[in-house]
Amino acid sequence: MKKALLGFMMLVISSIGFSQTNPTITGDTMMCPWTDGTAFVKNPIYDTYQWYFKYWFLNDPFTPIEGATQSSFTYDWYTYDQALFYVKATKDGIDYQSDTIQIDSYAWLPLEIMLEMGNNVTFNPETQSYELCRETSFTVHANNPPYDTLIQWYNNGAPISGATNATYVISEAGSYYVEAAPSFCPGSVSSTAGIPIDVIIVDCGVGVPSLSPADINIYPNPCSGHFNLSNSQAIQLTGEIYSSTGKLVKSFTALPGENQIEIENLSPGIYLVKMVTSDKTDYKKIIVK
Repeated sequence: MKKALLGFMMLVISSIGFSQTNPTITGDTMMCPWTDGTAFVKNPIYDTYQWYFKYWFLNDPFTPIEGATQSSFTYDWYTYDQALFYVKATKDGIDYQSDTIQIDSYAWLPLEIMLEMGNNVTFNPETQSYELCRETSFTVHANNPPYDTLIQWYNNGAPISGATNATYVISEAGSYYVEAAPSFCPGSVSSTAGIPIDVIIVDCGVGVPSLSPADINIYPNPCSGHFNLSNSQAIQLTGEIYSSTGKLVKSFTALPGENQIEIENLSPGIYLVKMVTSDKTDYKKIIVK
């Protein structure tokens, strides 16, 4: 009788000591590109472990991960981005299965340089360079957000001293680019060195007369699919649309009066609209949603 009672008490104590029946997992569920993350069992009281995964967007079954037989598992972004994980564990010969976690990663727009251009600077499509009137300047921006960390502007391949803000004012000739990273992934530094802003200094003299702001009106702004251009001049205008990197993306003409300019093929972003008559020119910025 005493032996039976002692055996019963040991069974009760064993059950109380292992009241948790399933493992619970957590880990690095949001990853920066080209980094590693770790998932682990929060209650590592089991005898054996086997981690399983599948990609959430596929109908494939979960498969065991070779070598992932510990209470934690370290994984790389390239292989396991968009994966689902769970772990099977055993305790005293009994199988248990954990909850499931999903691995995701940060994504953001490419680093670009956006330009604020006036009548003192023009883009020459033949030389793919910006012609800046002597003793003047224009402003360039890195797209912030998300690029708000480790910002450094360069000219002719050399870092510009103190040029560590998202905005920089160009007043000299050279080939400019910027490097930066988002604060949520500071190790992911991007560069525009492959598409620099090439600037040359020119003597502008009297220059080209500007169109009056009242001559041209663009609306709505921001726009999507098209924008309206009101031309109060009595003559036809020639127009060009440039991307924030200076690439000519569309040419058009605008008759006197109201015009609708189609831009359905333009990606969201900031663009510069250049409008020219026989003796005048003007620039306007538009935002495409």
